Amino acid sequence: MSSKANWADRLFGILLQVKRICEQSGITMFLYDDTALEAYGSQTLAPNVSVCIDIKDSEKFIAAVEENQSSNLRVEHLLNNPRLSLKGPGAIVYDPDTTDFNMFDFFYYNNNCLGVRVYYIAHMPDNGLSRRYVNAMLRGFNKKNERYFNLKDSKASKLTIPLEAMERTKGPEQVALYIHDLVLSKMSGDTERVRVARNTFDAELFNETANVQIEGQTFLIPKNAGEYFTRIYGAGWEYVSKDEYKEGRYRFRSALISWEDYKKAVPFDEQDYFSALREHYSAEREFKMYNRRQHKYFKLLKRTDDRIQLARQLEPRKQELISMKEAGDYEGLKVALEPYLKAIYENEKDRLGLCFDREIFELACLIIEQDYGVRYAERIRRLVYQEQKMDLQLKDYKGQNIDWKGNAIT
Repeated sequence: MSSKANWADRLFGILLQVKRICEQSGITMFLYDDTALEAYGSQTLAPNVSVCIDIKDSEKFIAAVEENQSSNLRVEHLLNNPRLSLKGPGAIVYDPDTTDFNMFDFFYYNNNCLGVRVYYIAHMPDNGLSRRYVNAMLRGFNKKNERYFNLKDSKASKLTIPLEAMERTKGPEQVALYIHDLVLSKMSGDTERVRVARNTFDAELFNETANVQIEGQTFLIPKNAGEYFTRIYGAGWEYVSKDEYKEGRYRFRSALISWEDYKKAVPFDEQDYFSALREHYSAEREFKMYNRRQHKYFKLLKRTDDRIQLARQLEPRKQELISMKEAGDYEGLKVALEPYLKAIYENEKDRLGLCFDREIFELACLIIEQDYGVRYAERIRRLVYQEQKMDLQLKDYKGQNIDWKGNAIT
């Protein structure tokens, strides 16, 4: 099995080579997703390395990698892999002498090797009709590729029918070329909004840059890091769990064996594999449908537990928290309310409000307004229904009112 040292070092080496190619070609490269977050927070390399560049530089970037004589890097992109899903990166720069195998999505790629995923900063057309057309074509292209692998028993739709007809007459390469040219022509101009994968940003966010470090090497992220990460992860991005790589039966990485050699060493029947994978997706879909109500019930139970635990922790400090607010000590207030803020953000992702005391709740909303704006704070307020704004009442097994220490209230 692979040790982390060999693949992590090689992965970082690939990132440095991609950075050097971009600098030599005059292309601005930003760290993206978990790569940016871990560099910003802990100055370490995330296990899945992602960067982003402006889509108008995509052809120049691909040519620069292919023409680079100082490395053995290769690049996989839409024009040499027409089955590449555009839900993910626009290109992958990889080392062909390595392996990065994931059982559940390896078939989308021609080369499952250690590499850097390159996402495109695509400019969303200001014209509504043009924007809807491009989005429809991209959704249809991804759906067509899913149908090609027949993974989720998806049916043909008005989005896939014209592209599948083009593929039957002209081949998948021509369909990929059509999508490639469409995206470049419609999403390369200067617009107010841009999209990277499934996340949208104000275009001006990428106008100013800031430096972050990984292993002593300098990389770029947008200067307004808070806005950048909020758009990717949502409010509470500071509490996002660190991404980890876990090797097992479904995942394998190594810098010591190439993908081509790995395929020879571990042969498998492709037809049996896809049949088993379709059964997996079918069972997974039934499981999610069956457990939807149970999941909602357990989320409500967790929210109730959060209310009780936070009230037990913060109610005794209520006057202290109010005094902090009156004294203008917002940093101290934020530190004191950090467990509450974290729970608010976690519950908001499930569309659940979290309030156990109206005054403490408003103090938390004041911090949220300062960090994420009035609109987000109002959204948090709307999630809290009237019953939650009433004071919590604790009772013992006899039904008698008690305080947080278990003492009877007369």
